[in-house]
Amino acid sequence: MKFILSIIIIVMTAMVHANPNHLLPVPAYDSDGYDQAVFKSLIGNVRPEIWMVVRPSFEEEYAIVLYRDIEYEEAKGDMTYPRKAIRDEWLLSKISATQKIWAWKDIGEGRSILDIKPTDDVVKDSIAVNKADYEKIISAWKVALKTTRYPDSKNMGLDGTTYQFYAHYNLFGQTWSPKEGLPLNIVNLGAALEDIIKTKENRKSALIKANEIANRIINTNPNKASNPTP
Repeated sequence: MKFILSIIIIVMTAMVHANPNHLLPVPAYDSDGYDQAVFKSLIGNVRPEIWMVVRPSFEEEYAIVLYRDIEYEEAKGDMTYPRKAIRDEWLLSKISATQKIWAWKDIGEGRSILDIKPTDDVVKDSIAVNKADYEKIISAWKVALKTTRYPDSKNMGLDGTTYQFYAHYNLFGQTWSPKEGLPLNIVNLGAALEDIIKTKENRKSALIKANEIANRIINTNPNKASNPTP
C-alpha cells in the first residue's frame, strides 16, 4: 500500500511538459508540506543569491547555495547602533539531508502515514569564494528563471528528479529530469557548482567549466529569440 501511494504522489508531482525549453512555476499550494520542509532543512535562514534544490524520487534531498555569510559583533547592553561585522564572506555550499525528508512512518498493522518534517540532520560542505567570479553564473541563473511559465501541455513521469531554482530577488522555477535545452543547461550549471565544491585541487578549471555553461545559457536564451530587439 505504501508503495502504491508513493507512486501516486510521485506521478502527481511529476507532471511536466514534454521537453519544454523553459522552467515551470513552483506550485504555490504545498498540500503535504514537503516543499517547506525541504526549504527549512536545506536553505533555512541564509542570505542566498542563488540556489538549486535537488529532490530525487528515492534518494536524499540536497541543495547547492551561493550566499553571503555575515557574523556581527556581540550586542552589549542597550546597543542600538549598527553592530560591526566581524566576518563577512561569500560561501558556496552543498547541504545534504542525511535521511530522506519525504518519509513514511509505520503506524502498525501494515499501515504507514507520511511523516514529512524539517530536519537539522544535514551535512554541510562549504568553500569561501569571490562573488565577482560568479557574476556571469548569477546572470545565467536569472536568464533561466525568467523563462518560467506554465506549459502548453503536460506529460507524466514516474521515477526521476525534481530540480527547483531561486535567484535574488524572488525568482523561482523548477524542472523535472530534463533531457535537453535550457532546463538541462541550468541543471548542469548547478552540477558544475557542486563540482567546484567537491574539487580539492584546480578549482579554477571547475569554475571555467561553470562559466562556459553559463555562457551557453545566456547565448541561447529563448526569451531573446522570441523577443528580438527592434
